[in-house]
Amino acid sequence: MIKSKNRKKLGGSIVNMSSQMGHVGGPNRTTYCSTKFALEGFTKSLAIELAPNGIRVNSICPTFIKTPMTDKNKFSMPMIKSPEYAAEKMFIGLTKKNMFEIHFPKAFTIMMKLLKIMPNRLYFFIVGRGTKK
Repeated sequence: MIKSKNRKKLGGSIVNMSSQMGHVGGPNRTTYCSTKFALEGFTKSLAIELAPNGIRVNSICPTFIKTPMTDKNKFSMPMIKSPEYAAEKMFIGLTKKNMFEIHFPKAFTIMMKLLKIMPNRLYFFIVGRGTKK
């Protein structure tokens, strides 16, 4: 944190790359999800702390993006998007003045946020069904 008796308006921005999985836990992704949860909390805290200094903080939360890394995944990746799609959505989000979280696609975001607010019992039932073989 910037500590000074005479805080100046410094300006600038910080952008953290997170994930839709920072909103909910997912089976077989324990480490990934937990780091994204932590990053989301860090980014929100940082945004509040740095706002008085004119420093903008954003969180980018995409769904699956087709990359060499995701090509190795052995699980279903619903609504996977191209890098070009992701770049366009990030650019649009970063050029909007009052946007904190840049998330895409909207349909996937809605699903994740609904999972986040539902009662645990229902959440475990729905997400658990997707892991049965």
